[in-house]
Amino acid sequence: MRNESMADDQRKGFLRLNHFHGLRLESEDFQTGERYHIEKRKLHNRYLHGYGVVRRWPGELQVKRRLGDMSVDVYPGYAIDGEGNDLILHDPLIVPIDPGKLPELPAHAYIVLKYVEDPVDFVVNVANPRFKGHRRMHETVRVDVDTKAPDPRDGVELARILITEDVRQISDASDPNNPGPGEIDMRYVPRAGVVGTSMRADLYPLLADLLGHLRRALGHLGRAGIHSARDMRAAVMTLALMLDSGALDAHQVIRGVRLLLELADEMRHDADINLPELNTVREWEEWKELVEGLLAIVREAKPLDADVENLLRRLDGAVGKLTVAAEASGKVEPPRVKKIEAPAAEAKHHTDARDPTPNDDESRGFTPGSTWVNSETGAEFRCAGAMVGAAEWEQTKEPTAKAGPAPDEKQLSWEELQESSELPEKLFMDGKGYTLVDQIVMGDRGSEAAHSFGIEGSKQDWTNVQTFKYPDGVKATARGRAHVGGTSKWTIKNLTPGKDLVIAKRIDFARGDIVARIEIDGKAVGEWEIRGSDRRNRWRNWLFRVPGEFITRPEVSCAQVAVEAERDINMFGLWFYQEN
Repeated sequence: MRNESMADDQRKGFLRLNHFHGLRLESEDFQTGERYHIEKRKLHNRYLHGYGVVRRWPGELQVKRRLGDMSVDVYPGYAIDGEGNDLILHDPLIVPIDPGKLPELPAHAYIVLKYVEDPVDFVVNVANPRFKGHRRMHETVRVDVDTKAPDPRDGVELARILITEDVRQISDASDPNNPGPGEIDMRYVPRAGVVGTSMRADLYPLLADLLGHLRRALGHLGRAGIHSARDMRAAVMTLALMLDSGALDAHQVIRGVRLLLELADEMRHDADINLPELNTVREWEEWKELVEGLLAIVREAKPLDADVENLLRRLDGAVGKLTVAAEASGKVEPPRVKKIEAPAAEAKHHTDARDPTPNDDESRGFTPGSTWVNSETGAEFRCAGAMVGAAEWEQTKEPTAKAGPAPDEKQLSWEELQESSELPEKLFMDGKGYTLVDQIVMGDRGSEAAHSFGIEGSKQDWTNVQTFKYPDGVKATARGRAHVGGTSKWTIKNLTPGKDLVIAKRIDFARGDIVARIEIDGKAVGEWEIRGSDRRNRWRNWLFRVPGEFITRPEVSCAQVAVEAERDINMFGLWFYQEN
């Protein structure tokens, strides 16, 4: 960009004042001197840092919700706009969002930080009043709510929020990767670069060596059939390239390690499915325990040398365990369930209105030789092998007759009900008829109060309204409740003791990997796992079956206890079906 002081002589480059004895200076000369330094600094900012929010300034210009209203908090921070101007917000700011100022709904409201020059200190020459002006220029900022994304030369976007007709309050995003209406979306915030480093020099070779060992171990696991190990290996190689180019500082190292640990947690689930025999290797079990501990450490780590060194050395020890496990991954043999004929006197003989599952295991009193009769279909089963969490059942007699749906029952499979936008009052599922006996409408005070709904011990909980589609293409809007950690509780009414109960929970399926423990009247029933994700059609009805033996009264209390405390448990409606 050409210096404005060059307009008269058309020379390319920057003009700098050259002082000499006897030089007479006027206001334009001083302006030229100021413009030289301003434009040189802006040039440096534009091409060596780029535009966007600068990290490491306390607050980092984050935009956070204010409880219960249509406004947000903007934290202090430093940014650079597309012209190279320094934008510094020194104090927190409350910014209201007025839907009435948007052209039409739905529409995005953009929170934009803008550079402002404010002339101050107006003075008048007493000897000659026609000479007057502002003695100083105050460089400051303002935060506007715009109706379109800003040009980088005009300002820096701090957040955007989709406003719809039913949005009544602004909230933080339950899924930062895919925020919904009324949620603060910070995915499009530009980031200015950093020149130099803020991490101690001796930590770089430690990190480089660690990444090399981790890359080789993940290569072994990928070839052994754990596909997600390849994803983690790609992330390791990316971090290694960034390290080699000098693009990693302490802040980015912490973020990168956290990403690797989250991928390691996904790899654990992948191994349970595709290479379960790896769980027999002691170092693999130790690696998984170390990853859990490291996840807790990295969440609290600060971009300080001591924190980074502690994190890297602990990770280096964990990688040593993973290396041993990876080398053993091609040598382990799958365990076999030993089939042992148990004396008839020790075997459990059970009758129930359903077929047995692998969860009907040793912990529930079933041993090899136990028998099971489905009272509804007449099918008979025999336990061929059992351990805790892994029973093997063989069908010894086919069903005598398979019931069909009644005229008023909608026939759906378990999987079809999960993806159905309609939850009928009566349905026929997996050979059994069910009737809707109770329902809780989330966000409805009357419905929640009638069922004693509440959330206890959470790190954070909130209410929001979302509009998404089901896989069948039907769009639905629902109000929901969510909590991170803690327990949600409610009562279920109109039950018949001894009959199986199916709980259907409408969820935002943008991100799964949610685990909760279900308790009925204080007794643990099992873990409710939600695996997978769908960012396109985000509604699902996730189902959980409660065996009839837990239903001992017409009205029971149900607790949903968060097992993975860092993931939010969301629910946009609860439906309760019981066998006819």
